[in-house]
Amino acid sequence: MKRVLSIIFFGKGQRIVKNLIFKWQGNLISYELYVLEKNIKEIDGVATKIAIERTLSEIEKIINYVLKAKICTGQMTEGFENVVQLRVAHASQEVLAKKIQLQRKKIANQEQIIHTLQVQLQRKVEEEEEKVSDDGKANGVRYHPMFIRWAISVYSRAGHAAYDAMKGIMRLPSISTIKNYINESQQHSGWQNKTVYHILEKMAVENIGNHGRIGFFSHDSFKIQKGLLWSQRDNRYVGYLDFENEKEELQSFLMQCEKELQGENTSNLPNPKDNNQGLATQVHQIIWHSATCNFAYPVAYYGINTLTAYEINKILFQLAANLECIGIHTYGSVCDGAGENRNHIKSFDWWASSWSLENIVEVDTGNNNYERAKIIAKSLDCSKFTVQLLDSSISNKLQVDRNSLRQPMPTKQNWNINDSCEFKSPKDNKWHAAIITNINFEAQTFDVTILSNKEGWKVAIVSQDIYVRPFYDTQIHWTNYKTINPITGIPWFFISDPTHVFKKLRNNLSKSHTGEGQGRNVREIMIDGKEISWRHIQGVYEYTVRNSTAKITRLTKRHVWLTSWSKMRVDLAEHTLSKDVENAMNLIDELKEISTGTREFINYSSLYRQIFHSKKPLEGLADSRLQTLQKIYDWFVIRDRQKNSTINWISLQCQFDLLLSIQGFLGMIKEIFILYPDSVIEPRRVSQDMLEGLFGTIRQLGGDSSTQTLKGYGHALNKFRVTARMTSELKSVNYGKSNHTGMEFDCLTRYDYRKTLKNNNMHSTLLLSNATQLSNMSPFVRKIFEVLLLDDLFMGRIETPTLSFSEEVHQLNQKVSLFQKERQQFFNSCLYNNGIFSLLEKWRDDIKNIVLKSIPKNKGKLWTTAWISRLEINLNNYLCSGIWFLEFQKIILQNHSAITTQRLVAYFLVRKVIEELFKSNVRENRDIEECADPTLTSKDIVTLNQAESSKFSYIIGWVLFKLLKRDHLMNSHLKFPIMHTLLGALCTEKVEYVAETKTRTTNIIPGPEFIRFMYYLESLSSF
Repeated sequence: MKRVLSIIFFGKGQRIVKNLIFKWQGNLISYELYVLEKNIKEIDGVATKIAIERTLSEIEKIINYVLKAKICTGQMTEGFENVVQLRVAHASQEVLAKKIQLQRKKIANQEQIIHTLQVQLQRKVEEEEEKVSDDGKANGVRYHPMFIRWAISVYSRAGHAAYDAMKGIMRLPSISTIKNYINESQQHSGWQNKTVYHILEKMAVENIGNHGRIGFFSHDSFKIQKGLLWSQRDNRYVGYLDFENEKEELQSFLMQCEKELQGENTSNLPNPKDNNQGLATQVHQIIWHSATCNFAYPVAYYGINTLTAYEINKILFQLAANLECIGIHTYGSVCDGAGENRNHIKSFDWWASSWSLENIVEVDTGNNNYERAKIIAKSLDCSKFTVQLLDSSISNKLQVDRNSLRQPMPTKQNWNINDSCEFKSPKDNKWHAAIITNINFEAQTFDVTILSNKEGWKVAIVSQDIYVRPFYDTQIHWTNYKTINPITGIPWFFISDPTHVFKKLRNNLSKSHTGEGQGRNVREIMIDGKEISWRHIQGVYEYTVRNSTAKITRLTKRHVWLTSWSKMRVDLAEHTLSKDVENAMNLIDELKEISTGTREFINYSSLYRQIFHSKKPLEGLADSRLQTLQKIYDWFVIRDRQKNSTINWISLQCQFDLLLSIQGFLGMIKEIFILYPDSVIEPRRVSQDMLEGLFGTIRQLGGDSSTQTLKGYGHALNKFRVTARMTSELKSVNYGKSNHTGMEFDCLTRYDYRKTLKNNNMHSTLLLSNATQLSNMSPFVRKIFEVLLLDDLFMGRIETPTLSFSEEVHQLNQKVSLFQKERQQFFNSCLYNNGIFSLLEKWRDDIKNIVLKSIPKNKGKLWTTAWISRLEINLNNYLCSGIWFLEFQKIILQNHSAITTQRLVAYFLVRKVIEELFKSNVRENRDIEECADPTLTSKDIVTLNQAESSKFSYIIGWVLFKLLKRDHLMNSHLKFPIMHTLLGALCTEKVEYVAETKTRTTNIIPGPEFIRFMYYLESLSSF
C-alpha cells in the first residue's frame, strides 16, 4: 500500500505555484513535482517518479531546492510551435556550416575527452562505492547508534564467547560489524591530524565558545607488556619505541660534535641503524583539558621506556603548537612527581629567558657578595652575561655565568625593629647579614648590627637605599613553576598533580616518629619543638576500637598499617588527613596536649585537599580560596625554614611538588582571569584524576598492564571513546570517579578501506608546484620546507566542522579557517623569501655552537648525561628567550600578517631546524620499505632441513595467496593489475578438486626464483 504526502507552495492570491508529492511503499520513496500544474521531469538533476531508498538528508535537500527555486514564466506566444518550425526551415546555410565545423572540431578532440572522462568516471565509481558501503544492503538490519554503542560496550567487557552466547538469545550486530565501527577511528601512537577535526567537532557539538578553548595538558605513563604485534591495516609492526630514533640521532650528533672539537674524522661514526630497535614497556598519554569548561580530549599517546627532559619538552610544546594551529590555546601542564617530570620542569630558567638588555640584576663579585648591575650583553643560550656595575667604585664591566646572577629583592622603605636585612659595611664595602636593633624617629636614623661580628652601625633614613636592603629570600624569586611559552611568548605554568601531592603528605606523615627511639625514624617532623607523629593517628584508631560507641572517624586497619596498595588509595588519605581526625585528637585526653603539631599539619593538608578537590568554580581573583592557598604556601615555606635537619620536615621532593602545585595553579588562574575576566574555573579539573580514571577504564576494556600491549592500548582507547556515551563517568580504583565529557565520539561510522585511496597524489603535486624554488635552496633548507609543505595541519588543509548550534561557535570555526588561510599565505611568502633561507642556516650554526659550548670541561664517567642536561637547559633558554623570533621579524618587516601567525610559523621553522640538525647524519625512517639497502649482504645464508623447507615454502605461498586474492589494501591499489601480473609471474596457481566432497582448493606454489629471494631476505633479518 502506497502512502502519499503533498507539500503545496502558494503564490500571490493563494494560487498554487508548486506542488511537491512524496510517495512511499516500505523503504522505497519516489517524488513528483508540478509547477503551474505542469509535471517536472527532473529536480536539481535528479529524475522524478523513480522509487528507491532515500536518506533524510536527500529529502531535506529536495524540499529546500523546491522552496528556493524561482519560476520565470516569460512570455506566452500563440502558435509557438509553428514559429519554431518556420525559423528552422529558413535557417541559413552559413549557420549550419559553422555548426558542422564546430562538431568536427569536437570529434577531432574525442580521444583527449575520453581520456579525461576515464579519470572522472574512476572517481565517480569510487564515490558510488563509498555511498553503497555507507548505505548498506536494502534488506539488512539497521541498528540505532545507541544500541550499537551498547553492543560494543558489551563485546568489549564480556569478550567474544559471551557476546556469541548473547547473540543466541537476542538479535545483535555481528562481530565484524562491531569491529568495523571500532576501527573507523583507529588510534596509533604519536600525533594524528584527524585529532584536530575531532576536537573542533566535539567543541561544536558541546557548544564550547572562546572561553572554553583555553586549557592545559595532563600527562602520565601507563605500564604495558613488551611485545610486537602486526597491524594489517597499517601494514607494519606495532610495539616499537616512539623516540628511539630521536635518541640515536642525538647521541650520534653529540659524538660528531665531540669528534669535531678534537679535530678527528667524523665519517667513521657507527651507524645507528645497526642497533636493534627497542620495544615499548610504557605508554605516555597526554590529555588536553579546557580550563573553563567540562571538556577534555586525549590528543596523543607514545610508546616509551623512560622519558628524558628533551623528549617531554618536545612532546608538550609540539602538541601545543599543533593545537595553536586551530585556535586552541594551552597555558600549562599537570604531571606527577616522577623524576623525569621534575627534570623536565627544572630544565627551564624563567629569569635567564626573560632578562633583556638594560635590566637590573645582582651579580656576585666574589665571596657571595652581590652588587647591583645592568645587563649590556648576553649569549644566545643565556648562559653568559656581560654586566655593568652601578657602583662606580668597583670594576665597571664583568662577564659572568648565569649562576652568578640573581633577581634583585624588592625595595623596602618602612623598617621595624628585629627585621632581618643586609648591610653594606663602609669598612670593606661588602654586604653582610644584619638586623635592625633600634629606630630613632626624631633623629631619622636606625641602628644596624652585623650578625657575624656584632658590629653596630647607625644609618640615616635618607641613606638607607645605599647601605641597607632586604635580606635575600630565594623563595620570593622561586620561579620553577613557570617558563615562557616559545610558541606564543606568554607564560606557561607547571603544576604538580594535587592528588599525588596530597598522598605524599600522608605518606611523609606515616614515616614520622614511627621508630622505637631517636635516630631510628625515617622522618622526625617537628613544628616549634612539637612532634608531628604517625603515632597520633594510631592513637585515634586505637581509641575508636576501644570505644566503639565513640567512633567519630573512618579510620580502619587499612588506614593505619599502610601497604603498597593502600598508599595509592586517595580515599584512605582523605580519611586520614581529615577534619574528623583532627577533632578526634583534640577530644581524646591523652592526645590533646601532645598532638598540637600533628593537628596543625592535618589542618593545612585538609584545607589543601578541599580547595583543589572543590567542584565550586572560581569566579575571579577575589575568591577567598586563592588567599587561603597562598596562606598554605606560606605556612609550608616557613616550616621548611625552621628545620634543623632534612628529616625534621617533609621530603625535598614532596615540598617541591607542593609548592609547584600551589604556585603553578595560582599563576595559571591569574593569567586566565586577566585575559578572560568573565570565565569560571573549577579547581577539581586541574588534576590528573581524569587521566587516572581513563587508565582504570582501559584496564577494564583491554586487560591489566600485565597483558596490555601498545597495539591493544590504542584499541582499548578507541573502544572506550566509542562506548563512552553509555557511561557518565570514568572510574579508577585508586582515584575514584571523574567526568569524561569530550572524550567520546558523537558520530558512529563504519570503517571503509576505500576511503584511504583519496588524494594519493596531493603531496607530490605540492612539491612539484614548488619544485623550481625548492631546487634553489641548500639541501638542509630544502628538507625543512619540504617537510612543512607536506604537513596538512601546518599548511591549513584541515577541514573545519560546518555544523554548529550557536553563532559564536560558527564564527570561531570560520575564524579557524581564516587563520589557516593566513598561515598558508604567510608561509608561501616565506618560501620565496631568500632572507629566510639565510636565517635558517644561521639558526643551524647558532644551535650547533650552543651544543659545542655545552660540552663539560671535565669529562667524568657520566659526562654525556651532564652534557645532555646542560644542552637541554641552554636550548630551552634559547627558545624561550625569543631571540630567534626577533631575528625572524627583522626579515619579514614588510609582511602584515598577525603576530600570532608569524610566531607560530617561526616556531615550526626553528623546531625543524633543530630536528634536521640532530639527524644530519641519520636517516629519518628505518622502515624496511624506505631504508632498504640493495648492497646489503648477510653473513650466512639460512639453511633449512626438508621439513622446515616445506613449511617455509607453504608460508611463502600463503603470503602470495593473501596478496593476490584477499588483501583489500593491495586489491584496491590503483596499480594492482600490474602488481598482480608481476607477482603472478613468480608463482603458479594450482586448483585441486575433490569429487567426493565437491570441494575446490586453490594453492599458490612459489617459483624457485622467488623462494631464493625469500631465503635471502630471511638471512638478512636473522643477523
